Order: sequence, then structure tokens, then C-alpha cells
Amino acid sequence: MKSTLLLMAAGIAGSALLTNVWAHEGHNHAAQRSVAPQDLAQEDRRPRSERGLGQYQRSLQVYVVPDVAMVNANGRTIRIRELLAADGPVMLNFISAHCATHCSELNREFAMVPEKLGAAAATLRMVSISIYAENDVPKQLKALAEQFGAGRNWQFLTGSIDDIEAMQRAFDSYDFNKSDIKPLTFLRPVAGKPWVRINGLASAENLAREYRTLMQN
Repeated sequence: MKSTLLLMAAGIAGSALLTNVWAHEGHNHAAQRSVAPQDLAQEDRRPRSERGLGQYQRSLQVYVVPDVAMVNANGRTIRIRELLAADGPVMLNFISAHCATHCSELNREFAMVPEKLGAAAATLRMVSISIYAENDVPKQLKALAEQFGAGRNWQFLTGSIDDIEAMQRAFDSYDFNKSDIKPLTFLRPVAGKPWVRINGLASAENLAREYRTLMQN
């Protein structure tokens, strides 16, 4: 009896979580499909990298980009405010080549966005900022870019500890624990517009859909 009650509670919690995930799509899937206890048990047996993928929350935010210097994978210094002030759409995230949690999933899904967008990706600039200045030097970022087949529109950036922290705080993503990066992605259609904050493990398909929606509005 106790086990049955626990499974029922898990089912209710799972349904509530999925409601948050799908709310931005304008469909109440939770009302159409209840999550049975056996479904949750099956999900729990999946690899950690697959659990939670596609579940996220979306919000609009205004961020003030600090005027700090970053260094790209080729060792070139870039003023991040100037980079992000340029016209055109931007998709940004914070990464690390050394984290032990979901970084590989974040990078993998981020890398697949241009493929999902096809020709629509031509004007998209992608920016990945390492939070681990002590270890993610340009050489490390270059290897990471090659690993994920980054095109010329995808920049990998690092910088000083203080400047990286300033960027994280500006985007409300700072966490003292660098080994556990928050799964966040930020999208902006043009300079001066609010950012769409994607909080959670959004898939490449999710990000591509959010991008198309953003560019249509």
C-alpha cells in the first residue's frame, strides 16, 4: 500500500512538471495524457543524459551586458558588449569543457540547432561562454569547437575569472559551484530586444522551434 501511494505521488509530480514544460507551446498536453506510474519507472531507467531532455521553462528577460573582454578559441580578444550589440539574432549559453554533469548534453543539443534550422540558421550567431577560466583556455575551447563541428558562426569564449563572473551575474546564471552548470540558453532576435531565457535541458528541436517563433514575432 505504501509503495502504491509513493508511485501515485510520483505520477502527480511528473504530470505537474510536464505541464510547465509544454506551457509555452500553447497546448495542455498534461490534460490530454496522464503520466502513469509505470511510465515514470521506465523514464527513471533511461540514462541521466536523456532524463529531463526537452523539459524547460521559457521567460522574457532584459539583461545589461557588461563591457568586459573575452578571448575566443583562436586567442583573439573580443569585447562582449560589442559582439552582442551587433544586429541580428543571437543564441548564447554558458559551458565548460570540464564539468561532470550535463555539459555534454547541452553542447550536443546546441550543436545540432543549425542542422534543425537549415537555411534559417544562416544569420544566427551562436556564443558559448566558458565559466571555467582556470582550465578552459583557448586551446581547450578550440578542441571543443572541433569536437562539435562548430561553424564560423559559433564562437567559444573564455576570459578572466572576474569578467566571466560579471557575464554570469548579468544573465542571472552565476553559481559558485562550477562543476554543476545550470542548463540555460538565451535567445535574442535583434539588438535592444528582450532575451528569451530557456531554463532547462531543451533539445535541439526545442531550441530551433523557439528560434523560429522568436523570429516570426
